Amino acid sequence: MIGNGSKTLVYIALKLLLERGDKVCLFRPFYPAYLSLLIDFESQITYLDFQDDYLKTIQEVQPKMLIVTSPNNPDGYTFSKKELDQLSSLTKELGCYLIIDEAYRNFIYDVNTKSQLEDFEYDQHVIVLRTFSKALAICGWRIGYAIANPKIIQKMVKIQLSFFNPLNRVMQRALSKYLQKPEDQYPSHVENIFKRRLEKICECFLKREINIHCPQGAFYVFLELDLEDTQQFCLDLALETGIILWPGFDFGKPRFLRISIAQLEIEQIETMVNGFVDYLQSQKKSIL
Repeated sequence: MIGNGSKTLVYIALKLLLERGDKVCLFRPFYPAYLSLLIDFESQITYLDFQDDYLKTIQEVQPKMLIVTSPNNPDGYTFSKKELDQLSSLTKELGCYLIIDEAYRNFIYDVNTKSQLEDFEYDQHVIVLRTFSKALAICGWRIGYAIANPKIIQKMVKIQLSFFNPLNRVMQRALSKYLQKPEDQYPSHVENIFKRRLEKICECFLKREINIHCPQGAFYVFLELDLEDTQQFCLDLALETGIILWPGFDFGKPRFLRISIAQLEIEQIETMVNGFVDYLQSQKKSIL
């Protein structure tokens, strides 16, 4: 089904499938909108971390729903086919719904991972959310879509018709025209640009001896810093240098910072990294 962006589709899926107080497992760091929605539904949230034995935790919690974003916003973590197979098998066994948010599916930089994921089989308990916003840079068009079994889709459609305005037909027609041109390589062109930017930013941070894990997907870098208050740091950084970052507190990781490379031209990256690192080091010296 087509919806008013993936956020709206997430809300509809939660409204359909969750009761107040149901148990939900959510990987951390997470996209902030998920936490807001789950709090609104008074869900009992269990946070999962990619580096832990999350399959064991899911087995113990036995949630009503598991939410996965892959590639993940903000750290770019991308589940392999094997990992998704394990999650799908376990959640099916537990009678748990599995939501897979694939908003950044066009931005997976490892060729083998991308190729293998093409063979992942979406089961009847899986709801997949996708959007045209990222690959085509049309966030304001608010066009996303959900893939699920027909019974779930039929019920989601009824909720959408009851609670939300009709989709913008002009935008739908424009998108339809674009998608009829298979020779247009814009998505892969953008993917290549973002890949080069990520490689460059990781190279620049390593040159300045800042330990960084280059992400597998999406277009963000998630840095862990030895700072007590990253929110205040981000505010001061913006005022002093004009460099705007997002504190990790909103993603469930208070000591982290998210850097977006979506608007950062490749020739600006080294200047930005040097300005950021210089400011970071000056702050640490002032604390000492």
